[in-house]
Order: sequence, then structure tokens, then C-alpha cells
Amino acid sequence: MFKLFVNAAITIAIGSLFVFSAWKKMSPIDLFQFRLAEDGLCSWECSAVVMRLLIIWELFLGLLLISHTALLRFTYWAVLFTCIAFLAYLIYLYARVGPNADCGCFGEHFNMNPLTAGIKNLLIIGLIGYLKKLRHNMFHVYPKVLVALALLGSTGFVFGLRPITLASTYDLDPFPKTLKWDTLWTSKNAYPKPDTSIKQGKTIIAFFSLTCHHCLEAAYKLQVLKKQIPKYPIFMVLGGRKHRLSGFLSRTKSSHVPYTLFEDDYFFTLCNGSVPKILLCKNLKVVSMLRKYELDREHVQTFFNP
Repeated sequence: MFKLFVNAAITIAIGSLFVFSAWKKMSPIDLFQFRLAEDGLCSWECSAVVMRLLIIWELFLGLLLISHTALLRFTYWAVLFTCIAFLAYLIYLYARVGPNADCGCFGEHFNMNPLTAGIKNLLIIGLIGYLKKLRHNMFHVYPKVLVALALLGSTGFVFGLRPITLASTYDLDPFPKTLKWDTLWTSKNAYPKPDTSIKQGKTIIAFFSLTCHHCLEAAYKLQVLKKQIPKYPIFMVLGGRKHRLSGFLSRTKSSHVPYTLFEDDYFFTLCNGSVPKILLCKNLKVVSMLRKYELDREHVQTFFNP
């Protein structure tokens, strides 16, 4: 009886870990959803879909483990193959980024390097192997119905709570061809001062508020592009208070992108009252603008190499 209790506790603990992991990936999902795109495995849109499917799968397996549903026939095997797939991804991440990479196992809340995450997955594999060997199981009258309900419930929960935002078809706000850019160099509330090199040639200049949800997503995409094509000049004009700066740069991983922080209400005058604004400039004259959904290599390379 005691062994049965222990085995049940182990199964529920692993299931709870899967549910916890799924929840943390969703809270928030705005930047986590683009992890696969950042790792160079697929496009922005594909990454947003695949990461939600991953969360659904984790939540689904967690519910099956907690409820002890179809353990021997399906759940144990599914958990084993999932952990093996995660291990393959961790090996790829280690080879591509290095030992200090954040695997994203718990979303943005807890940083976990590939080694620690690998040990976690190996431990789960060992425990599942132990439970399989002992044939720990629980019989339900309608296991297929419970599996279907768990899958449908997980899918509805994830897509209901975190639906995919489709690319907007809204028209961009009109923007003056010539702006009072000198303010970035003359205002005492703008620092550090931009490099004067952005005055010549083609540059992408993005206006982001430190408290804007859409700006977080756009800045995250922008820093990925900066890593992928570092030869193209990209500059951020950030609006907000200094105490929010480190949090913004940390969440968006954009500290390597040159920026100026504008602690002045004139920031919103300069960006025409709305953010995010991504401007394609030539000699500080606005040539065109991009929506955040258009921040990809194709649009950027077309601008610099028409």
C-alpha cells in the first residue's frame, strides 16, 4: 500500500511539473512564442503556432499523469518520447548558443541552462522508466473519453487564453518626411547620445515605449534581426523613465542594439503620438515604415539592398 502511494505521488508530481511548465510558458507568452524563430528553426508565424502546440502537449500530458489516465498504454510512452525530444533540442541549443543559453523550460520566469534542463529531463525519464517497470497504473471505465477531454480541454484553454494575433491590416499613421532629429542630440533628457553615423545613409530607427506591450514584441524581433544581420544599422529611440530601462532591455534581450533613452514627453511628439514606430530612413528622412509583423529579414534586406 505504501509503495502504491509513493508511485502515485511520483506520477502526480511529474504531472504537476508538466502543468506548471505549461502555465509558466503562457504567462506571459508574448516573447516566449518566438523562441524557435530566435533559434533559427522556423519563421515568426510558425514559431507562434508551434510553441502553443508545445504548451498544449505539455498541459495534456500533465493532466493525464495527474489523473492516472492511460498510463501504460499511452501516457508513459508519450512522456518518454517528449523528454527525448527535449534533450535533442537542448543539445542543439548548447551547440548553437553555448552552455549559458536559457532553454525556456519555464518561459520567462526562470532561467535554466541546457545542462540543468538536461538533468531534469533525464531524471523524469528515469522515474517514468521506474514506474513502467512496476507497471504502476490506474484503471478507468472510459480512458479514451478522458484522453479526448484532456486534449480538447488543453487546446481550448491555451488558444482561448492566448489566441494567436493575426497580422493586422491597419493603415500606418502618416509620418512627416522630415523630423526634428536634432532633439536626440540637443535634449538634456536624451541619453546616451546617438552616434552621428546614423545621419548618413540608410538606417532603421524604431520608437519604443518602455511600458508598451507591442513595443516589447517588436524590440525582441528587432534584436533577433540585429544578431542575424549585424551589418545593417539599427537604432532604438526609447521613451520612458530610467528605472524601467533595465527591465525592458532584459526582457527583450536588446541591450546589444544601440539606443537612446528619451525621458521627455516630447518623445511622443517625435513619434507622432503612437508606438511602436519602425522607420526606414535615408539620411534621416523617412522613406517608409514597417509594422511589427513585417520585421523579418526579407523586408529589411529589401530596404538596404533594393
